[in-house]
Amino acid sequence: MSSARELTPLQIALRLLEQGHANGVAHPLETVETVLPSLGIHPGSEDHFLLVYRAQQFLREEDGHRLPSPVAFGRRFPQWQSRAEQMARLEESLDTIRTVCGDLIRSSLEEQGWKLIHPIKEGDRRRIHLARRKGDELEVVKASVGMDSFGPLKREFLLGRRLPARAFVPTTGFGVAGEVSWFSMEFADGGTLANAGRPGGEEHTPTSLRQVWRWWRETARALAMLHRQNLCHNDLKASNIFLHTTPTGRHRARVGDLQLVSRDGGRVAREPDQWDHPRVVENGTAHRADDIYRLAMTILWLLDGRAAEGDHADNGRRLRLAGAQPAPFREPLVACLRDRRSERVDNGMELCRALMTARQPRR
Repeated sequence: MSSARELTPLQIALRLLEQGHANGVAHPLETVETVLPSLGIHPGSEDHFLLVYRAQQFLREEDGHRLPSPVAFGRRFPQWQSRAEQMARLEESLDTIRTVCGDLIRSSLEEQGWKLIHPIKEGDRRRIHLARRKGDELEVVKASVGMDSFGPLKREFLLGRRLPARAFVPTTGFGVAGEVSWFSMEFADGGTLANAGRPGGEEHTPTSLRQVWRWWRETARALAMLHRQNLCHNDLKASNIFLHTTPTGRHRARVGDLQLVSRDGGRVAREPDQWDHPRVVENGTAHRADDIYRLAMTILWLLDGRAAEGDHADNGRRLRLAGAQPAPFREPLVACLRDRRSERVDNGMELCRALMTARQPRR
């Protein structure tokens, strides 16, 4: 089964542009422009101008690029009445690409024998679905369109197979169907730390301090296993720490979403967020201490939701919040969140030792 919708030349060019950007091409428009004549898109046309605009959206934070103003659009294409109308055409094309890619993923997975239950996350060219394939066992399937996605998905699948299942979400299968690559992994029946709740608070399910401490230790062990291999996770946060129910009924934390794992000292290929140390923006390289910082921010957020709010550039505020937490959280959190990287807990092995020597909470 294939999608009934076909892409227009503009949509094909936009998809090529976004694939180049996803692959880290410095100036993807220059690559795409070599095939534009075969698509019937010529310099100075509306379609070409929209491609330039989209490329500059990618580059607006780099090299001093600026987006064309509404006045510039009006001068070039007077038939467009407003900037909203101009952008509507671009967004309509991007929406069509997302729809076509989603249809292609859905039909390919169904042809591979998957019964899709419901989507968990949807991106431009990637989908994550809760699904069943054999029997009644629930699994999670991550799929992406484009042969450029084969390598990253295969690498993430192999990492999930190689790392210990007691600490990482295990992957279970891999496949390719035409342009669609996919892999499956175990379903986390307890959700993630993002929806596990915090101690107290009217809007959150109460969670014991002892349970939060246990999750911290379990995730620290997982990081220690990565760090011993000179690897960094680079995207550790509450939504990437999954909870699995053990035979005794408690929730064990396991680390997942390994797509950004890299060598210590390699480049970090993602936008900084509220879990990062403010100076990660300036550095941009993977470091084991930054994994530890992100984990400490996650634990601090579980204890105090204000940790992820306010000015993300104010590390002093985060340290004050950490210093106000109950023992035994206080000292390890401060040690992980110090401003200078050289003064922070450096890796998962050090963090495990620090947590082992501290007295765990009684409740």
